[in-house]
Amino acid sequence: MPSECPESPPAAHPGCPCRSFVLMRLPSVCMCETTLWLALGGWTVMETSIPGWPNSNVLTSHDLILLIIRHLDAVTIARFRRISRTWRDSCMVSSLWKSHTLQRWANHSALPQTSDAATWLKYYGYRHTIDRECYALFKCVLSERGQRIERCLQIADHGANAVDFLVWIKSPNREPSTLLSRQWHVDRIRGIIGRQRVVREWKSFMAAVSSGEPSTFSLEYGAFLLSHAMDKDIEFERDVNSVLHELAEKFSRTEDLPESGTKFRIKALCEYMFRKNGYGPPMTYYSVANSQIDRVLQDKEGLPLMLSLVLHAVGRRVGLQIDIIGFPGHVLSSFIDEDGKRWYIDTFNPDSFQSERDCQQSLHNLRHVGFANNLSILQPLSDRGVYIRCANNLVLASTSGSALHAGGGTLIECMYCSFLSLLCISGPDDTFSTILMRVSNIISQDQPEDVWFLDVLLQRLNRHELAEMGRLRTLLETVAVKIRNEDRGPAGVMDAQDEDVLARAERRRNSSDTIAVRFRIGEVVRNIRENYSAVVVGWDPVCDMDLRRTNVFPRGRNQPFYHVRRSNRQTSHYVAEDLLELDPNGSLYIGAWLGRFFDAWNEDTSRFIPNRDVRSVYPND
Repeated sequence: MPSECPESPPAAHPGCPCRSFVLMRLPSVCMCETTLWLALGGWTVMETSIPGWPNSNVLTSHDLILLIIRHLDAVTIARFRRISRTWRDSCMVSSLWKSHTLQRWANHSALPQTSDAATWLKYYGYRHTIDRECYALFKCVLSERGQRIERCLQIADHGANAVDFLVWIKSPNREPSTLLSRQWHVDRIRGIIGRQRVVREWKSFMAAVSSGEPSTFSLEYGAFLLSHAMDKDIEFERDVNSVLHELAEKFSRTEDLPESGTKFRIKALCEYMFRKNGYGPPMTYYSVANSQIDRVLQDKEGLPLMLSLVLHAVGRRVGLQIDIIGFPGHVLSSFIDEDGKRWYIDTFNPDSFQSERDCQQSLHNLRHVGFANNLSILQPLSDRGVYIRCANNLVLASTSGSALHAGGGTLIECMYCSFLSLLCISGPDDTFSTILMRVSNIISQDQPEDVWFLDVLLQRLNRHELAEMGRLRTLLETVAVKIRNEDRGPAGVMDAQDEDVLARAERRRNSSDTIAVRFRIGEVVRNIRENYSAVVVGWDPVCDMDLRRTNVFPRGRNQPFYHVRRSNRQTSHYVAEDLLELDPNGSLYIGAWLGRFFDAWNEDTSRFIPNRDVRSVYPND
């Protein structure tokens, strides 16, 4: 930076977009070379004409600084604030720091509700500090096995403020050598953030129910929470609310019936939803997607409960009250017309409405299962009743094993997430204890990062008068202590199935026996008998499990046996070498769990590169 004015101006760059201007002491100069020191020196520029700048005859040093900093990143601007008081005042523009904040981060737990520049600058620094803290913790997660869960939970404690960092660190453009490991840990942390959000929302909902206050959110938002627990990538505004608003707006524009005729308007709405837009029964009934509101809106098919919920949500947006009726085995929609008469709608057959007498006759036909005189069934379900029924449908679909949910996870993960919601919104009945024990077992074996939920369950037990509360409390406390103690150790916490695989391999490595194996860790193989592809995650020199009918193999038990994992499967298969061959399409193999064992795919060796945890057990592979 020059200390005094030059005798002659610097030469203009060829093709420079900046127009020349008249300076008080200098003739025509190129703005791109002299603006910085002119601004620092407090020069005033006269008769300027700068593209995109407001028409003015005079530009002060403050204007020149703004011209400079609008092309700089936020960190550099923050440093320039230290140059002088003039620079500090010029850099404190509210729109500047607000725009930098919104450009850098898309997810926020609480944005400043003011235009004050100091507030936005402080918020920017706060988020920048969170990113640096998360980066330091994430490096430790990748490099060390001990305290992984604790560090993952520390990142998750930042909630939505950590999501942008996790999206950034998961990018394939960053450190390709550890791509799969990074994606694995990012997905687990984002899963924690999503489930913690769901649990907080359910606790808020239940607090309102307990106090007798109105529900804090709409029915469709509760249905979204059930889906969000399984699929962290869906968003309420984008995937649910905007779709429902669009349906309501289009119906309002096409509706030409009188507003006073409730029955006629709802009949028109049914015609619009089920005939014109094609919502209706699913092709595969017992599928998880049929009970996920985002998938129902996308695929336009679902169970009667979800179709009734969508009809309720669209109707509410156009001023129509449509209730949900928990009819045995088949949910109905219901409304009261202008004459005070209640009608019922079967969303699988919406062409004709049923009267209360028709439904009572249907109940009478179910007298053999105890519903003959139970007319309370024909009354609208509460919001909590709708959520419990929807969660039970998800559990039933996940146990049927008919389809995976949209998030790409396994059916056991779908069942687990549905159990989490049920434990938050259900009361202390006979099923509560059963579900609680199943959840604690899944956390202990497959989801140790959700040890925080055990603390939530312990708090719920304090409010429940269960006969077996003492036994359940002891169970939860034992599992929580076990996970935390193991996490603090140098080996860390591993999934039960993975721990078994690596423990067997550890015994094999420490033995003096050596054997030539055909397949290496990370190679993609194909089972020639059952025709599926899988990745080798471990092996034994001979069969080390109690398997029957090994004598049907040419070499029997005296051959290498491999632990292989299939795509989107929670467990490993134990397969004899005689049944395996290399899969030539290994590079096309995908699996959400790959990062648990591998860092990346190596094109040269056509295999996945084992991460440091696996290499410590298989140093020669």
